[in-house]
Amino acid sequence: MAFSHLIGALKSPRNLNGYGADYALNSEKHLPSEDINHSVFDNKIFEGIERITIDKAVTKMSCNEKLISWYQSASEEKQTEFFNWLIEHKDKCATIIKSLPIIQFGKDFISIDEATKNKATRIIITEHLDPIKDIVKSLGFVCSDKTYRTEDILWPYLSASIWPDQTMFTSICAACEKNKAQSLSDRIRLVKAFKDFTGVGESSIKALKLFRNMNGINTALNGMVIYRANAPEWLNPYMIRQDEYSEDLKLPMIFTKFIKLKILYIENYVDCDFLNVLRASWFSS
Repeated sequence: MAFSHLIGALKSPRNLNGYGADYALNSEKHLPSEDINHSVFDNKIFEGIERITIDKAVTKMSCNEKLISWYQSASEEKQTEFFNWLIEHKDKCATIIKSLPIIQFGKDFISIDEATKNKATRIIITEHLDPIKDIVKSLGFVCSDKTYRTEDILWPYLSASIWPDQTMFTSICAACEKNKAQSLSDRIRLVKAFKDFTGVGESSIKALKLFRNMNGINTALNGMVIYRANAPEWLNPYMIRQDEYSEDLKLPMIFTKFIKLKILYIENYVDCDFLNVLRASWFSS
């Protein structure tokens, strides 16, 4: 295939100047038309003529700083045409694809390779992170402008640049513990979003310490019961604050450790009728 098709999907003889190829290949030669049957160049008469194959072009273009510089300064149309060609030949052009500055973080454009090296500080937003992107940013993470999904054309090249859901879950939770300024609605959004995270089970979500008990201490969801008025004071460490509770939290707050309350009942001589009311309420939720 003529190299004119490699740069800008050109379909007729064109000079390579202005398309980056003169940088990558040190060539200012015109190329044969795509309409020509290129098999004729296999004839012996063409033995002395320089030929540029796709493999040779790709080798010279891989990690070529001048090509990257051209790409950054090229028009959006030229960038798109060039990138589309790379995708058409992705089996040979993966190295080039990952070296181009195509992922936007605010005013900055970086390559997939750079994103991989800096993924500790720059987060590529996936479909699972998209619903909570604003919260993730508020926690101090630098996020990509675009959300990348599994059907995205770049997805096959992003695997090394994207943290697994379990890792993001742990990182977000750790950041939340340091920064406890999130609103109740944001914390509930986090719980809802985590339910879709791959590899993050219900037990991990129930262990979240995003909500406070009656004593104002952040406590795991599986260690608290739904707020009830007139509850005895000894229950404060095990009951969510009234202003922290939401109907959306009912499912992860089903109290399964009733034996624990039985012990508390014995130790504190809780009124049996009150305990039965609590039990009926918790297990009917």
